[in-house]
Amino acid sequence: MKTNYNLKKEVLENGCCNSLKKKSLSQWKISQLQKEYDFMLSGVNVFGEMAFTYKELEAVGEKLNKAKYFYDVANKELSIYSDVYIKEAEKVNNATYKRNTRLQQKAREIITTGRAIFLSLTFHDDIFKSMNKETRRRMITRFLKKTCKSYVANIDYGGKNGREHYHALVEPIQDKINEKDYRNMFPKSSIKFELVNLNKKQNQDIDITAKKIAKYTSKLTNHAIKETTQQNRIIYSKS
Repeated sequence: MKTNYNLKKEVLENGCCNSLKKKSLSQWKISQLQKEYDFMLSGVNVFGEMAFTYKELEAVGEKLNKAKYFYDVANKELSIYSDVYIKEAEKVNNATYKRNTRLQQKAREIITTGRAIFLSLTFHDDIFKSMNKETRRRMITRFLKKTCKSYVANIDYGGKNGREHYHALVEPIQDKINEKDYRNMFPKSSIKFELVNLNKKQNQDIDITAKKIAKYTSKLTNHAIKETTQQNRIIYSKS
């Protein structure tokens, strides 16, 4: 069955995906908090006394009620959408979750090397005249393959003028990436670098950074669908 990118664009723009996310998150919070509340309510210590104070129990109860409130709000928001929209939003959100998971693993691998660089790759006006979109993507992939050991990249469109460009998280082959290599492929174009400086032992920092980069890179896929109503695949290096 052919993918309907116009429908994907609609559910991404009309709020259906966001409302469904809020419902799923609230549902998960309710489940976790209900378990915690029930455990606290039934828990006693070795002396037969309540293991938790009433104030602690009340605090969890308040969180539980708040989660239930947001669940009801999300349900009310979803009531305006048809079954077609909700089914499509479920598919989009599920694909986003799987994509985030894969990206986070890849980003962590690159960051853990201690040599990670975040790239912003833009094009001069002449490039848009001489290369079509598919050729630009193919050339970006070629550039990354030539200069990087490992990489993950995605297309983006500028917020102000919708100008196409790329972002990439990479582990370079050399100590740094030579700007000339990029400009040889894309004359007059710009490449910007941002070092990801993390101590290899700082596992928590690595996880947080990997998660942020993964979410950002994944978000670009949905943004590209909204801009072009076309398929957008993330560029991965081979393992």
